[in-house]
Formats: sequence, C-alpha cells, structure tokens
Amino acid sequence: MKTFQIYSIVSGMSYFLWWWGFYFLLPFEKVMNNYPEVILHHFWIPVNLFQVLGLIFYYLFITAFIQRNFQNTFSSELIKVLTAIAVFGLSGIAFYETFLWPDIAFNSPDLLLLKSSPVYNGILFLSSTITVIFSFMISGIYIGNLMRKESGASGIIFSIGIFLFCMGYSAGEFRYAIQSVGLSGWSIALVYYGLIKIPAKRKEFDSLPDTQKEST
Repeated sequence: MKTFQIYSIVSGMSYFLWWWGFYFLLPFEKVMNNYPEVILHHFWIPVNLFQVLGLIFYYLFITAFIQRNFQNTFSSELIKVLTAIAVFGLSGIAFYETFLWPDIAFNSPDLLLLKSSPVYNGILFLSSTITVIFSFMISGIYIGNLMRKESGASGIIFSIGIFLFCMGYSAGEFRYAIQSVGLSGWSIALVYYGLIKIPAKRKEFDSLPDTQKEST
C-alpha cells in the first residue's frame, strides 16, 4: 500500500464520520430554523474535527496524487490552480465553522440563522463559497477521471459524488439529501481507492510517454 493510499483512506473515513456524525450526534432537525442551537451543542466541535482531519489528509492525498499523475499540460496546470483554491477555501470553511461559529452563536446568534443571516446571505460570503465549491467540483471530477484509469469504479464514484455534493448547494429543500448521497459516494470511493492494490497495468501506464498518460 502506497503512502498516498493511506492518506486517501483516512480522508474518506474522516469525511464520512463528519457528515453522518452531523446527522446522528447533533440536532440536525433544527439546522434550518435554529442553527445556533446546533452549533452550541456539545458535540459540535468533536464532530467538526473530523471535517478538519478529512481535509488535512485530503490535502496530503491530492498533493501526492498530483505529483504521481499530473503532467506539464495546460489542463493539469489549470486543475492544480483550482485544487489549490478548493483546498484553501475548504480550509477556511472548516476553520471558521469549527472554531469561530460557536463563539458567534453564543454572543450573536442572529448572525447565524440560515434564513435571515447577514453572513450566509451576504454577497462576499456567497461569491467566495461559489468559487470554492465550483473549483472543488471541477478539480474533483478531473481527479476522479485519473483515479478511474487506475481503479475503475472508485474514480467514477468519486467524480459523481463530488458533482452531487457540490450541486446539492443549489438544490433547496433537497440539499442535504443530495449532499448526503454525494459525500457518502466520494468518501467511500477514497477509502476503496486506498484499499485496492495498484493494478498490474499501472506499470504499463507508467512506461507511457508523458504526453500520452492523460489521454489514455
């Protein structure tokens, strides 16, 4: 098992535990109408620490994966930029949700009511979130395609999962249902990718000229 596969497993498991911990350990039914109460729950920080852990190991996995699979082409360089935007943006989201939101929820709960929050409905917040999510979706689909060449099903499921999770942000009342399917798919795909052996055909892939690897 390669080191980057261990990163993949830990990231996938952490994200899975974060998302479903949100459902089962926190009062999820209060998210839309009383989000501050959810944030002030005693399991808020422990659950969100799984998000932080998942992100750290996703960064380690993606860094190693890019070094292993990306070539010096325009598309690869563009995906590297989008991946950097996504990782840094998601890092910011994980940080403020885990460590800053509890203090704000305690002192100024009206700022975090989802339906009327000046934070969540502000132009700066919305535009930055859209940029991060779009970057995450495009880079994730591209990376999933490269994963597919090594592991088949996990790459396909990863790409579909990323797509569903990101598009879920615009799905209204169906948002969390769609995102649950998407995140479960991509996290399970990461674990599966980490557990499989790199197939024998990987040697043939490595022996190809650089210009052919991404088109294979």
